[in-house]
Amino acid sequence: MNKLIRMTFAIVTLSIMTVSCDFRPLVEPGNTHYVRVYLDEHILNTTEGFYNPEHVKPTYKRPEIMRVTLGDKSTGRVVAERYLRNHGNDARGHYYDGYIICDPGEWSLLAWIFDTEATQVSDPTDQHLSKAYTNRIASHLMAGISSRLNKTKTGGTSAPEKIVYEPDHLFVAREPDVSIPYSAAIDTIRTPGGEYFTASTIVESWYIQVNVRGLEYVSSALGLITGLAGSKTLFDAGLDSDDPVTDYFEMTARKAPEGSDTGVIYATFNTFGRIPDTSSGLEVTFDFQTNYGKALSARIDITEEFRKEDAVKHRWIILDKTIEIPKGESGGGGFSPGVNDWNDINTDLII
Repeated sequence: MNKLIRMTFAIVTLSIMTVSCDFRPLVEPGNTHYVRVYLDEHILNTTEGFYNPEHVKPTYKRPEIMRVTLGDKSTGRVVAERYLRNHGNDARGHYYDGYIICDPGEWSLLAWIFDTEATQVSDPTDQHLSKAYTNRIASHLMAGISSRLNKTKTGGTSAPEKIVYEPDHLFVAREPDVSIPYSAAIDTIRTPGGEYFTASTIVESWYIQVNVRGLEYVSSALGLITGLAGSKTLFDAGLDSDDPVTDYFEMTARKAPEGSDTGVIYATFNTFGRIPDTSSGLEVTFDFQTNYGKALSARIDITEEFRKEDAVKHRWIILDKTIEIPKGESGGGGFSPGVNDWNDINTDLII
């Protein structure tokens, strides 16, 4: 009798477990939509189009996470979002894909890379207001800019100069018209033309170079460019002309070839873009520290450089000028990458 009771109990228990353990797929149909976003990785001066292939190239790291949002077309309010972590490759290129849950309707799509270092995004819950920007440089870097010591004004303007980190590339995909019909099964969100989405960077990479005579007396150098925009909206890639900034970046040296006393310093810098018709123009300042303890700087107006063929076609600024670094009392050293503490003596160089 006890054996029969135990067998009956076991059968009932197995029946209950069979009913309760309903193994469901990770994604359920109904208001669930597959989305795929490709990366456009053709970036001048970062992945291709280099001025001199022998020079040090910028480091390009493929992003890890893509944030996808669907929003109200009239207000921009985000109604659904998903972080895509799955990667893939096919003949078209590298892509991110996954699933997003959203009610049927007419929406707008905005997607962007989530894991940038210097580039920040404000108002991420409003597609119309979302904006990319970078922060001011750290105080210890600011204290090391010899040409800006005891100076708080940008040339010709009354506003304090805002020196910021250069942005890293922010890939953005945007589509103002996304139609999601009702479906009982998992469907795929596409562009009105039936394609997958593509994210392109809203950041520009520029190459700049200038000749330097006496490079053996330089231990480090950096560059500052004024007249640039400090932010850009994601949905329409619009520059904020009311947010002028100065980009900060370090320079690399290439020593003079044999038989010459003139080498070059160069850099690839990133920017959201230059402010059109800026009243103060565009100016680059090169700050040098010499190996004999003197801080030197050279300023060059580059407004016209942006109109030259190299700039328009390739985003190259090749300055046909030579900066002369005077010989000091102590020798030794030579150019070494990086920015050290600057001496408080500052001299403007004649070009």
